[in-house]
Amino acid sequence: MNVLFDKVISIIISNNKKKFLFQIIIYIEFFENLTNYAYSGVKSTALTAQCSERTAQLARPKSTPVGYMSAYDLPRAVPESALHAHISKRIDELAKPRHNKGTYV
Repeated sequence: MNVLFDKVISIIISNNKKKFLFQIIIYIEFFENLTNYAYSGVKSTALTAQCSERTAQLARPKSTPVGYMSAYDLPRAVPESALHAHISKRIDELAKPRHNKGTYV
């Protein structure tokens, strides 16, 4: 381990922070064995397993056909009628959130 880690450990021990030291040791052990799959409990047979060609083929995403054209052109134009639309008083009233007098001061 490096010098900085040794200094941190000595400070923790001198301050009698055993619980904190234990947590640091767990973190170090975890990150040192992050890619060691055998340490995590994965069986050796699972580490050497090979998938079949059929499984590999199913794992690949479908490709888009060469002549495929999207159903929609994005961004789509907003219709002229929608740009000039006006709402009724009733729609405006329904669009507002409810105001419960008992919950607001």
